[in-house]
Amino acid sequence: MCITCDYDNFLQIYGITQVPEKNEYMLVIQYAEGGNLLSYLDQNINKLTWRMKAELVKYIAFNLDVIHSRGLIHCDLHGGNVLLGRSSASMSSKASFTSYICDLGLSQSVNSYRSNSQTIQGVLPYIAPEVLHTHKHTSKSDIYGFGILMHQIASGEPPFRDRTFDYKLIKDICNGLRPYMPDSAPEPFKELAKQCCDAEPNNRPDADKLKREVQQFFTHNDSSQEESAVWDIIYKKENVNPVSHVEKESKYSSKILTTEHLPTPRNSYNTSGMNVMDCN
Repeated sequence: MCITCDYDNFLQIYGITQVPEKNEYMLVIQYAEGGNLLSYLDQNINKLTWRMKAELVKYIAFNLDVIHSRGLIHCDLHGGNVLLGRSSASMSSKASFTSYICDLGLSQSVNSYRSNSQTIQGVLPYIAPEVLHTHKHTSKSDIYGFGILMHQIASGEPPFRDRTFDYKLIKDICNGLRPYMPDSAPEPFKELAKQCCDAEPNNRPDADKLKREVQQFFTHNDSSQEESAVWDIIYKKENVNPVSHVEKESKYSSKILTTEHLPTPRNSYNTSGMNVMDCN
């Protein structure tokens, strides 16, 4: 059996197999030789220009637009659920790999309503502040996760790696704490990440606008020589420390989280010495 996808920027599904020892079924999909985003950035962050990072962001945006146009919400967008592989698109561009959104196991219809008064499932830094309150995912909460991915692609660092994933971090996120964004990032890149991570969901772009905004990056690339040169800069991350297996399992894999008695989400975080995103 061969199942194909109409979109070249999605991993192809080839069929279903069974693991005899466990009597479990698995999908057989296209091999993604670049691994997931966490591993790929560990190995390549000091080789990627902003132009190449924009290519990665572009394909994620295209994937997300297709998902949303089909009336679905991903609900679990994070660095482990973005894979890097080759496609005809990446071979014809300056990107060495195409980025693919995968694992729609927690996805749901945009019209469904799943809520639990005490828990939510996901990877904490990518969960939108309003979802921490309402336990209801929306298309705009996927956009927030996309914005956090932009920060991760920009810096090469998994979000809040230096923090304990606890109630205090949840409160800080609701109070406006966002991951680090390098100063050398092109302004259009910074601005879009900022919009996507706005504490007010209605201030975030929808997936269609997001796709168009990302495409504008390449208009900037081809404009004046000075503007174009910014996209050819490589942000050098010092002391690259690959994400350990323990970190991946303990921090960057989906888990059931308990969230209660949180402050109302806002865009400013007033603690000196912290990396903040002030959208006011």
